[in-house]
Amino acid sequence: MNNCRLKRLGTLGADIVEANPIVFRGKIYRFEYIRKKNYINKTGDSYFRLFDAVSSEVVAIFGHGFHMGCAFVHDNHAYVSCVDSWGGHEIYLFSSDDLKRWSTPVSILKIPNRGIFNTSICKTDCGFAMVYELDTPEPGDQVFTMYFAESGDLKQWNKIPDAVYG
Repeated sequence: MNNCRLKRLGTLGADIVEANPIVFRGKIYRFEYIRKKNYINKTGDSYFRLFDAVSSEVVAIFGHGFHMGCAFVHDNHAYVSCVDSWGGHEIYLFSSDDLKRWSTPVSILKIPNRGIFNTSICKTDCGFAMVYELDTPEPGDQVFTMYFAESGDLKQWNKIPDAVYG
C-alpha cells in the first residue's frame, strides 16, 4: 500500500445532517436537512434546503416541519422522501421539476405503531426501492433496523416481506 493519507477539506456546517448530493439536469446540488435546534435555524421549525454545489447559491428552502429527508432524481424530476415527525408513522414524498417549486407532500407509506426515521429511494430494474429505518422494530429485530418497500410508480408502495437489514 502506498502512503495515501486522507485530508479533511472542510465540513458542510455544524449540525447539518441527512445531507446528500444529487445531479439534476447536468448540475450538482447538495440537499440538506436543517433540524429545528440548529444554530443557523432561526425559523423555529425544521426544513430542507438545496444548494448549487458549485456556486453555493441556495436554490430552495422547503419542507418546513418535516424531518430526515433524502433527495434523489429520476426523469428530470427531483424527489425528497421524509417523515413528518421524529419517529412518525408515515413516509412522505415531495417532488419538483425545477428545484425551486416543490409539491405539497404526499403520504406514500404508513407504518402504524413503529417510529420511522431515515429513508432513501433508488431506481431499480423493476421500478423503485425504498429503505426505511424503524426505531421500534418488528419483534425479534434490533432497534434502528432497516426495512424495504417497492413501487412501480413512486406513488403506491408495498413493504417487501422479510427484507430486513440490521
